[in-house]
Amino acid sequence: GVYGITLASDWEIPGLNAEKIAETNTADIHVTLEKIPRDLATLMATDSAEYYVRPGVTAAEPVVLVVRRASRGRYYHFAYADGVDFFIDTHASVVWCRWQMTLTTEDVAIYLLGPIIGFMLRLKGTTCLHASGVLVNGNAIAITGTSGAGKSTLAACFAAAGFPILTDDVLPLTILGGDIHTQSGYS
Repeated sequence: GVYGITLASDWEIPGLNAEKIAETNTADIHVTLEKIPRDLATLMATDSAEYYVRPGVTAAEPVVLVVRRASRGRYYHFAYADGVDFFIDTHASVVWCRWQMTLTTEDVAIYLLGPIIGFMLRLKGTTCLHASGVLVNGNAIAITGTSGAGKSTLAACFAAAGFPILTDDVLPLTILGGDIHTQSGYS
């Protein structure tokens, strides 16, 4: 598992310690490679609305991400500028992904295990911070900031000092018995 959930996938996701399981309906989220349903791709191309746009860092840079939504939020399409696409069915908790041949599964896994799973967790009611998390004296410490602020670098400094890293992009939070808890990410 990752972030306290179980993924079922038809491909090995880099960074996760995969286990072969016979029954995939116990998974919280199903991930499928390349086999995007034709009717879903058509729906997103013809009958969806822009939901979110992340511009480039400067006005001269291209848009980094466009998210489209269809069927009252049942389906989403995340289109990254570098050629990675994710299609999501929120009712069935299914994620389909495809990418340009110039990219690797490691490139795609960064998106999947970061913003895509973070988005899916949020849809399931889990609050997620864009943060790195480290374990210090039995307590989780969240390192937050904007993209490029140095969250991962600071977490790496903690790791070099002997403190375990819990996560490096998505920090899910849950409240249990009045205390805030988190789940670890991936290796």
